[in-house]
Amino acid sequence: MRHVVRRIRPAAGTALLALLFFGSCDCFDEEGNIIDPFTGGKIVLTFGGFPLASQFFGEGVLQGPNNTNLTFNSPREFDNVAVGDWTAMLDDVTRGGHGWTGSPASMNFNVTANQTFQVQANYTRTTAQYDFNATGLRTGTAGPFGSGTIGSNTFEINTNPFSYISLPGALNVTYNTLDPNGYRWQPAQAMRSITLQAAIDFTDDVEYMALRGRVDVMSTGLPAGVTAPATITGLGQTYNPSIPGTWYYNVGLDYMMMVDPVTSVINTQSQRIESYSPVMDTYMFDVAGGEDISLTVDWELDNFLLRTNMNWAVKVDFQGHDPFLSAFKANNLDFIVTTQVNAPAGSQAFPLAIVGPPGWVPLFGTYEDDATFSASGSGVVAGYQNVPVSFTGAFAANGALTGEIVVGQDTQPTGLPGGSITYTVTGSRVAPAPNR
Repeated sequence: MRHVVRRIRPAAGTALLALLFFGSCDCFDEEGNIIDPFTGGKIVLTFGGFPLASQFFGEGVLQGPNNTNLTFNSPREFDNVAVGDWTAMLDDVTRGGHGWTGSPASMNFNVTANQTFQVQANYTRTTAQYDFNATGLRTGTAGPFGSGTIGSNTFEINTNPFSYISLPGALNVTYNTLDPNGYRWQPAQAMRSITLQAAIDFTDDVEYMALRGRVDVMSTGLPAGVTAPATITGLGQTYNPSIPGTWYYNVGLDYMMMVDPVTSVINTQSQRIESYSPVMDTYMFDVAGGEDISLTVDWELDNFLLRTNMNWAVKVDFQGHDPFLSAFKANNLDFIVTTQVNAPAGSQAFPLAIVGPPGWVPLFGTYEDDATFSASGSGVVAGYQNVPVSFTGAFAANGALTGEIVVGQDTQPTGLPGGSITYTVTGSRVAPAPNR
């Protein structure tokens, strides 16, 4: 029972006693009446049902005598409350994305004088949670991984892992086949049905399998920017990529790559037309799902062509034949050096062919590492058969050509009538162009 002391004028000599008795406590109720500290009660409110580490609390109101309403949204201690019947009313709340309801939603209890009453507000989660987790994928593989439908709500599974909170019910999930960067990942199953229950997290572990692997093919030995044709066969299919490059192929064994020579490569840096052959022309490999394969094709220079413009100057022409040799004196000659066919051991010379337009006699000889050369041959010159021709000279570092050409010989039966002609020639390299 609560003792109420009304405000009255104290008799003489009693004012100090009243102050001493009441001045040290908070003993007023909401209506301004003084509560006897020795007859009030105490309510200690705590929460239960929430995850221990969440720091989630419910909220509501304590209703007591005299229309007392004490609101709360965290653990509280209410001191000096009126004795009598009380009711704890718990509101539905949303915490951490989930819905929670009081269990029970209301509680009745009685507060007695000078006693502490413990009230625990227990909550139960009313929502379910779906947790998606994909396995087997390469790190960083992007979605969307699928979609789900529960009731009238549809959601997209766009991250891994992924969580979705909903009311309980039947959930239908469809999983996507993924094709990031060409690997193509297929889920173990295309769809499934799940029953979501309140207060339960459902973990959906979905295993993916890669249908393709990546093949990286690099080249060494070719000029920058030059590609080479290749043929790749496997699983009954034929592909014709250019290397270097990157491709994705279906999982399988015994893929074969064949590489062809590269011809007529215009090397603007060296002003040459070059041809290359692969050190190996056949490669075998297997493709594993989600894995990368690296192949390197090494190339060697087969031959190169130096195209030159020519300036002819008569050095020796005792018989005056030069005017009749105009078709022979070509403005441009091609020096073709074959680097893969070496001269005898110990030599640093490469086979050389010097070719030109019609009227020129093809010459064959050697091209040294120091860019000196010598070549000879025989053919038709000014209508005469089997005329011997020789050409010796050198290329400077800047591409300039100097040399000497001898046409015919001074002895019969072969040669020009009356003797040979000797020319001093100069020239320089010209911009490369495809072979004649």
